[in-house]
Amino acid sequence: MLAAASPSAELFFLFASFFIALLFTLALQGELDPERARAMAMAAGAMTQAACYAARGRIPPSRVDATVRAVLNLNPRGAEQALNGAGSVAWGLRRFLRLAAKPFAEPCDEPVLYEMNRFIRLARRLRRDPRLESGLSRDLRRIGALSFEQRRPALAHAMDRLARALGEDEGVEGDRALAWLYGLRAAWLWRSLGGWRSPLAYVPRAITRAATQAVSEVVRH
Repeated sequence: MLAAASPSAELFFLFASFFIALLFTLALQGELDPERARAMAMAAGAMTQAACYAARGRIPPSRVDATVRAVLNLNPRGAEQALNGAGSVAWGLRRFLRLAAKPFAEPCDEPVLYEMNRFIRLARRLRRDPRLESGLSRDLRRIGALSFEQRRPALAHAMDRLARALGEDEGVEGDRALAWLYGLRAAWLWRSLGGWRSPLAYVPRAITRAATQAVSEVVRH
């Protein structure tokens, strides 16, 4: 039987995780070009938005169509098109910036942060399993050929099946399942751009600047 970790061992791993994350953030500060920073900001905003939807268990009716289109767009030209444009994630970008500005998370933020960490975890596990990845692509292509009324329940069923296959203990349905799919897409994009763990763990200034600029552009238009 494995012995429980000692307090000193837990403290060591805590500091080690902090140090690794700090090194990653410092590296990003010097490496992020404006295009990559904007793409990462879009992914962070979309992930935040999806996490808010998932925590509430509901997607606003005005956002359902855009969310479905983003999930089913399998051949996007760039990060913004993959997430259905800056206008579609402007609300999430604002919430991301508010969360990033806080020195510590508040209790009311915890459900959103929990869902964001879930998206990162699902994306990491999916990247390690090419069989499940190709199966999801096939499911999305098949669902894309259905009528709009049929797509939502089919997407929910596909996400529930995928989540269980990826080791999640709880099932998911309805709007929450659609939010998970959108969050998974954003997390996949975040990690493909070099993102490490949650976008809110340590936020490079280049990403917050890009997020602020994207929100300003949406407001001007």
